[in-house]
Amino acid sequence: MSLSTSQEVKQTFHLVALRNESEVLLTGRQWERRNALVERCDQARDKENALFTERLHTRVAIEQKKLIDKAGSKPKEHKPVWGQDDLFDKSASLAQADKNVRSAHEQRISRINNYEEHGLAALMQSARRENKIQGKSVLSFNQTSDRRLGGERSIRNFRKQSRNQER
Repeated sequence: MSLSTSQEVKQTFHLVALRNESEVLLTGRQWERRNALVERCDQARDKENALFTERLHTRVAIEQKKLIDKAGSKPKEHKPVWGQDDLFDKSASLAQADKNVRSAHEQRISRINNYEEHGLAALMQSARRENKIQGKSVLSFNQTSDRRLGGERSIRNFRKQSRNQER
């Protein structure tokens, strides 16, 4: 089952958006995991494309043989020889075999894209959670660590209180 054009564009855009977002938001080990995932998926896509171009004719021939075998295994109809129809068409079986091989290639590429998309989404979700926790701890640390002397802090508080009373 192939995707419609709009679904393909939507899926591709979502993957590219996740890649760009991950480039901006990730830090440290998260970045290493992201690079490992993207590199693995890029290598898998490259390998699949290389194998597809290299073995296209062989795959089509094997698929055509399967289609011919499947067509030849249909139950016999009890008709005289002169009344039976020979529905075998070599060009049609070749075209169908080519279509099946290309469809299988697209499905494999789509599975690689889905794997990368789900991996990046999970990584981004965990990164947001980790970064959010880190942000809260840093803020709370900054709020509680006022390193001025006691007198300076009390003068500041005194000024705030006097401003509030004047209003």
